[in-house]
Amino acid sequence: MKKIIFFTAVLFFLFNFNLLSQNNQEKIIQWDFYDKNYLNETQKEKSQTFYKQISLKISELKPKTISDFSVSFIDNLNNNEIIISKKNFLPKNHTYDFEKNLIDNKISFGHDGFSSIDYIENNFHDELDNIYIKNKTTKTSITLNDKHFPVFIHPHIADNKGNSFVKVYKVEKYFQYLIIINGSDGAGSYENYILVDIYNKLWIFSKDITSGIVCFVPILKQKDPFSKNGEKIWYEVKYE
Repeated sequence: MKKIIFFTAVLFFLFNFNLLSQNNQEKIIQWDFYDKNYLNETQKEKSQTFYKQISLKISELKPKTISDFSVSFIDNLNNNEIIISKKNFLPKNHTYDFEKNLIDNKISFGHDGFSSIDYIENNFHDELDNIYIKNKTTKTSITLNDKHFPVFIHPHIADNKGNSFVKVYKVEKYFQYLIIINGSDGAGSYENYILVDIYNKLWIFSKDITSGIVCFVPILKQKDPFSKNGEKIWYEVKYE
């Protein structure tokens, strides 16, 4: 009987230590807001266009499984599993606007423009597929597929040593998770911040690699969740 109590106590300690260790990785992500003059002013004058700041507490989740085409994370506090995957890019499954550089009538990342089907067939090889969230307690799940986000060409999932390029964080307040995905190389490089809210909706922000400016990317007629009056906002996103 004493052995059973002892082992139960050990398991209880290990379980709670695991939860606490996840919480101890807490950081701050800071969103600095700038007005419409931000892009046209010098670095010295940029401080005058700054008008608001939001800081969100985030806790990094560690990858559980990593492969060439997917990476999974476990949120122990909510007992959720998050899987981000990519798939082969099949040109015949998409439509194209060569004048506006749109794919499926959406903005696309991971290229420096395209002008023909031949170029697409020779240069576009894979794309982001799904963001899958499953609650292991209730057995319920939701799949956020490519209809819910822009076309991400050549997303970086993992390197050849089995390290994940994708970052997933738990977020406080109105959001569940922050997913950071980058991809492509050279002029088509991108870094995107995907916020998953408490209703499992995606809010996507794209960072210009050269300038560091972050902008909201509307999908399905979304409006910037940080903009109350519909005005265009530019951001700088910082980690503490």
